Amino acid sequence: MHPATVVVIPGIPPELAILILLILTLIPFTFVFVFLSAWANWKSYESKRRALVFLHGLLATCVIIGCYLSSQKSTHRLESEIVGEQLDELGFMMKVHFNDTGGYPSGTHSEIVEILSEFGPVFQRTEERGFRVDENGVLHDVWGTPVRFVSTENEGRVDSAGPDKRFDTRDDVTSQRESASSGSQPPAATGQKVFSE
Repeated sequence: MHPATVVVIPGIPPELAILILLILTLIPFTFVFVFLSAWANWKSYESKRRALVFLHGLLATCVIIGCYLSSQKSTHRLESEIVGEQLDELGFMMKVHFNDTGGYPSGTHSEIVEILSEFGPVFQRTEERGFRVDENGVLHDVWGTPVRFVSTENEGRVDSAGPDKRFDTRDDVTSQRESASSGSQPPAATGQKVFSE
């Protein structure tokens, strides 16, 4: 089963974002239809000139909106790469903890954060990259959503909900999966996208 495409506009729920994009798509066609229908009935040159100015303004507005949405998509892609790199480092810390203690960090969210914070400067890089630990010891990603720690007997990883701030959607970002059988070398690649089924 292929995952559904997620439409992301900052600060707007995906369902509303889809509706906005549909409206923006229909508006130009509607105005062009009305424009062409009425053109034949406009006799004066001044009326036609005003109509052309209005149409050009409408097209310019659509181009500006399209450029804005495109730039936002590029921004989210860059942010996801940065988040992925940091999640890989957090996952690697979990692997080092496994090598030292025989188990991945476990407990509540804040307890795991406290364990990882013992890595000192390595963990502090999370805040330099836009992550934040709140007063309750919860680690938030660059989009302000708490990350998700997955810690089992044989696996440790860290997930981010991505720009849409919802887990188990197409734009989720996860660290490289650190298994009990994997080596302890630092991650060389950025975090990977998670695609829901």
